[in-house]
Amino acid sequence: MRIEKLNWKNWKKCTIAIRVDSGIFKLLAGNTSKIQAFVFNEGMKSFVQLYFNDKMISSGGTSRILSRKDVIRSDGYISISEELESSDAAKLIFDLTEMPSVLIEQTYVIGNDIYFIFRFHNSLLSKISRLLTDYIAEDLKIRIVELVNADSLIDAIKNIAKDTDVLVIQISTLITIDRSTLEFMKSNYPDILSMPEVRSQDDDGIKTIMFSEKELSLKGISPISLKEGIYEGREFDQSLVKKRRLTNDSRTPRFGVFLYINENRLVDTTFIPKEVAQNYIRTYFEATGDLDTYKPVIEVFSEVNEEVWKWI
Repeated sequence: MRIEKLNWKNWKKCTIAIRVDSGIFKLLAGNTSKIQAFVFNEGMKSFVQLYFNDKMISSGGTSRILSRKDVIRSDGYISISEELESSDAAKLIFDLTEMPSVLIEQTYVIGNDIYFIFRFHNSLLSKISRLLTDYIAEDLKIRIVELVNADSLIDAIKNIAKDTDVLVIQISTLITIDRSTLEFMKSNYPDILSMPEVRSQDDDGIKTIMFSEKELSLKGISPISLKEGIYEGREFDQSLVKKRRLTNDSRTPRFGVFLYINENRLVDTTFIPKEVAQNYIRTYFEATGDLDTYKPVIEVFSEVNEEVWKWI
């Protein structure tokens, strides 16, 4: 199954804003620029990684922030991590990432508001609505900005690319006999396309949404919509789990991750900001393990454009 064939007809897209008045966010209160961010969980704690590009750095408005000792400097950008001290905000982010069918699409910061964009299947609308209203009732710093029918992932990536230079990197690795889960899927469900939710750091595998033309009836996999062939489960392949851990440790944002099987290879297609591309590739190869065994191949390395969707 190809990315462009995914059907988002029965999905919703929601944007929420969380106002944070502590730490670095106090200094950002007067900022009107959109700062790309990546929210990730470590246990029950949530952190926000902020990315300042060359233009923001040269403007001088962030000088107090960028003078901090924990700033990470790289080609074309500077980043810094901040723990969400608001227990309600941290718990809401954790609860959302663990909610069935939820896929986080983008996070950014304007002023001292964190904007959190996610999509979910229509069948979970009442549960998502209840979750959000419970938090809003308790904390006026959390608000719904938008709740609409979801666009396609292609359109979503294109919209992100209007503000950020986005690259798509596709790398394939050999499915060897020690990758038993992938071996089983290759033999029985080779058409599956999976989307892992990469922000969680838990040890219980990677929460993964699966799209399949063939009905899945497997232990540990729950249907989101049997009619549409949408399921949710956990991915335990060690190289994928290690990649998730290392990319989160290196604070590498990802706008979307897609996995599918092509003959005897697992194909990983990931959308990331251009500035972190080289670091992402180094991390990926480190997570892969023995290169002679898994034989990784970079198949696509491209800016997002109309042609690239034909290749992936």
